[in-house]
Amino acid sequence: MQLTWTQTLEINEILHQLAKETYELTTRLQKPKLKDVRWRKAMIDSCQNLAQKVRAVSDSTSIDVVIPTLERLYESLNEYARTLVSDANIRRLKELTGTMSDLYEELRRRIRSFRRSHKDELGPAAKPIELRPLKPTNYRRNLFHVGMGLFGVLMYELVLNYQWAVGITGILAGSVVLLELARRIHPKVNWALTLPFKHIIRPWERNRPNSASWYSVAVFLAVLLMPQFAAELGVLILAFADPAATLMGKRFGRKKIYQAKSFVGSATFLVTALLTGAILFALAGPEMPPVRAAAMIGTVALTATATELACDRLDDNFAIPLLAAGVATLWLTY
Repeated sequence: MQLTWTQTLEINEILHQLAKETYELTTRLQKPKLKDVRWRKAMIDSCQNLAQKVRAVSDSTSIDVVIPTLERLYESLNEYARTLVSDANIRRLKELTGTMSDLYEELRRRIRSFRRSHKDELGPAAKPIELRPLKPTNYRRNLFHVGMGLFGVLMYELVLNYQWAVGITGILAGSVVLLELARRIHPKVNWALTLPFKHIIRPWERNRPNSASWYSVAVFLAVLLMPQFAAELGVLILAFADPAATLMGKRFGRKKIYQAKSFVGSATFLVTALLTGAILFALAGPEMPPVRAAAMIGTVALTATATELACDRLDDNFAIPLLAAGVATLWLTY
């Protein structure tokens, strides 16, 4: 069925609004408050209301690319509401929240596909609305984040020389690039590779290059091109400051300063980066006047914080360690 210009614009706006409401509700469901009667009632009403909107859009639209996703989202919303009404099984609620997170990411992909296939009809009249990826709180992922960075730095500092470090990180980076290509080509390979990491992978990473792949490439480039201390500093700032900022920002970050980034989260990142830099310099830093060392750590921490705040399209697991290490390299070289 050929859509008119007006119909295309209307469907585009409706789908974006529906996806936005799904994002907001799924975010609220990440931390269920089952003992709070008012929260349960509010979530039951929200799930039922959104389910009705999803059903209305599914029945009225002729866009086949989104209908299966909308139907599964409708079923998941209703089941979540029914589960809250009946036994409120926490395990089942978490499973349903995970399902809705995956469906939201699938809806994001379907909307992008719709916009690409109707770009001529949409033209400049369509608002360039960006739907944010879901980033639910995940303590296992945070621990994995810290452990990976700390292990790598300890290996480089205590076991590996430059040649071995370059070789190992190069093989790792090359392997993940090949695996990412395989994931894009073969859905079964994608399923097999993501299954072992199902507890730490984010919903949007199931169908896009994941953060660990970007991180592996960044570590290889930092080790290859920059002094050891600079590379280690960039890796450790990402390992400690990024999870700390995420946890504090989600818990206390009500005042937003850029998109979903909060003042509390950015301040936490900066303080953690400063502490990480100071501790690493005290333990393994090069000989340098104290004032110059303080200036280096300060500018590196500020650069990393600004990068984490501004990173939108580029994965911060790639940008933060490279830019932080790059600034440290300038201080160490000149």
